[in-house]
Amino acid sequence: MTLKLEKNRTYSVLFIGNSYTYYNSLWDVFQQLSGDAGYSFSVDQVTSGGYYLDQFADLKDPYGELLETKLAQIKYDYAFLQEQSRSPILSYDRFKAGAAALCKKLASNGAQAILYETWGRRTGADGLIGTNESMSRALAEAYERLGRELGLPVSPVGRVFYEIYTKHPEIELYNEDGSHPSAAGTYAAALCHFVTLTGENPAGLAYRGALRESEAAVLKEMVYGLL
Repeated sequence: MTLKLEKNRTYSVLFIGNSYTYYNSLWDVFQQLSGDAGYSFSVDQVTSGGYYLDQFADLKDPYGELLETKLAQIKYDYAFLQEQSRSPILSYDRFKAGAAALCKKLASNGAQAILYETWGRRTGADGLIGTNESMSRALAEAYERLGRELGLPVSPVGRVFYEIYTKHPEIELYNEDGSHPSAAGTYAAALCHFVTLTGENPAGLAYRGALRESEAAVLKEMVYGLL
């Protein structure tokens, strides 16, 4: 599902998540790509390592308090919600409760929540549940299920990761720990978010950060083809 935004206004986008979001400043990569395409996005983030969505919804939590302050002061149009990387598989009810609580807060602000589907860990990595394939599939199913149950769009980054990981192993999507994203992984995630919001083919976008032109071209083609 893509939202197909227009280019005649500035949109405000909030990123809520943990290290999968703040590694390589995902929000900045997203803003650079979007700017290349002629869209105007202001970006903001509330992130903390290892966090679950329900912690961001908790006013007693320092980051929950920070989020509440931002929502009281800033009007957002969209918010990407990224859950702790294993929770959708191991604690689906907690995942759902946290996302639902945040959606309620965001709706009061006027913001549309979008689920940021994460990926299976690299083969051999600590914390891998089953295989890369089975973990990728289980995460995708959990995010898609929650999207249906809460009526939310899903940015299918995890599904894209799996396809690139299996079909283009020459592109390293993972940080050395096999869990967090490399620069290429963050670029792929930002492309997913861009296409989810705009529906636009990113093939002509010039921004590629530190990636080689050939790598960026493959990622753009794969993301658009899968979405």
